[in-house]
Amino acid sequence: MPRLAGNGKIIALDSSSTATDYSVLLGGCPQYSPFNQTTGNTPSQKNRTVTLKRTPVLSSTVTYVGRKASGNTTNTTPLMGFIGFAINGVAIYNDADAQLLDAYIQEGHTMDGCRGHADPSGTYHYHSEPGQGCVYTDTAGRHSPLFGVMLDSIPIYGALGDGGVAPTNLDECGGHTDTAHPFYHYHVAANLQPPYVIKCFKGCIFSANGNNASIIVGAAGSRWRALLAALPAAAALVLFRRGVA
Repeated sequence: MPRLAGNGKIIALDSSSTATDYSVLLGGCPQYSPFNQTTGNTPSQKNRTVTLKRTPVLSSTVTYVGRKASGNTTNTTPLMGFIGFAINGVAIYNDADAQLLDAYIQEGHTMDGCRGHADPSGTYHYHSEPGQGCVYTDTAGRHSPLFGVMLDSIPIYGALGDGGVAPTNLDECGGHTDTAHPFYHYHVAANLQPPYVIKCFKGCIFSANGNNASIIVGAAGSRWRALLAALPAAAALVLFRRGVA
């Protein structure tokens, strides 16, 4: 993977961004070397443009993304591959490997110290909370920083909520509102427990934007002011100038 300018961050916002949507260009390369993973696959640059809603739209129904569906039943239609991105531009995947087994249990030995590895296409990705310092660093007594954004436009944070304690009021998808961030957001699962990232999308996915899931009809969502503060400075500046905050 070449060490290009822009590694380890959201590279740019696309000029097609509008008053309601914004598009980001992701390179897929972290700010650290991804070559310590041991899958046998070679991590490579993977440019990707993702279009999201400036104000996420929450749905009256959810879309299960990983191995489990409602009532902990088997999900027969998991969303494989890219379901979100970290703020360093790396892809976030669900909790399943190619055989629909638990990816962390089956493939954890191939992951590097940041808990990332590459799939056969060369896409370097996370299935879970990354190692500390790789994307963000938790501070004792404080809410976890931003980890990334999922394809339903909803931000995902580390495992800790208000007061630096893992929240106990997360919904089925892994989200809630809290004092630090009074808009709906996700948390990664605490203590590296399944489903590791999220179980389902609470927000709507708009296939008209080019994203890889079907449209879900839903109701109004929430604001992004706190999200801007955690984005890479260049991306946050462009978003602010476009009137997101």
